[in-house]
Amino acid sequence: MDLIELLTRWHALVVFVAVLLEQGGLSLPAAPILVSAGALAQGKARRCDAMRPEHVLASAVLACLIADFATKRSRRCADAADHPPVAVWPDTGDALEPRDYA
Repeated sequence: MDLIELLTRWHALVVFVAVLLEQGGLSLPAAPILVSAGALAQGKARRCDAMRPEHVLASAVLACLIADFATKRSRRCADAADHPPVAVWPDTGDALEPRDYA
């Protein structure tokens, strides 16, 4: 199955998955898929009637936002595990040792 057949069958889902995997760190180039999907969506022949340019753009942007959110969330969790929060008395500025409440 070539890329054009894949895009005409699965439409913007292929774009979403490709961009999500690329933004997630997999070395999968999403540019050829984006260019092909844009050409199919905007082309005069319109082999793919269900694919529209706004769907291609929206799926790519949504995949980028999800991947960015997941990356920031995972970094925040990793940073929190490495550096536990430290409480500070407001009056004196003395730091308290973090307690293990478990």
